[in-house]
Amino acid sequence: MGKHNWDEIDENEESRPIIPAGEEPLFEVTGATDKISQTSGNDMIELYAVVIEGEYAGMGLYDYIVYDTNEPDEKKGKKIQGLAKHKLKGLGVPLIGYDNPRAEAVHGKRAYITVAEDEYKGKPKNIVANYGRGYRAYDVVEPAEAPAPATTNDEDVPF
Repeated sequence: MGKHNWDEIDENEESRPIIPAGEEPLFEVTGATDKISQTSGNDMIELYAVVIEGEYAGMGLYDYIVYDTNEPDEKKGKKIQGLAKHKLKGLGVPLIGYDNPRAEAVHGKRAYITVAEDEYKGKPKNIVANYGRGYRAYDVVEPAEAPAPATTNDEDVPF
């Protein structure tokens, strides 16, 4: 293990790399919490997702799924809820019968998430981008076609 001269290390220097914008690595949601937005009062899920393979393994990002809105503008409220539906479906969360999803519904889910770069307090960070694709579920598989029924020829039966 190497020795460090702590006097020479700037604790405020941004040393954490970020994932380049447009990349779509495989993430796993490793943390999810039910919260109420401090700014809007809306119900939401705060999630933390970590890249689980490839050159960005171990890197992560936060995202928020606002699913219940107090928005007085109905059109804006529907847009917020539509985005929540898109994110939940992209994570492979079944939406049938869900009134208000909870954090446990997304915890452990895997998805390919398109990332973008943003800035927070003057430092670069990753965010979820491109909500046209945004989340593509990892573990949701399209149903396979049912196999054709077996046919028998009565003449071939040995009795």
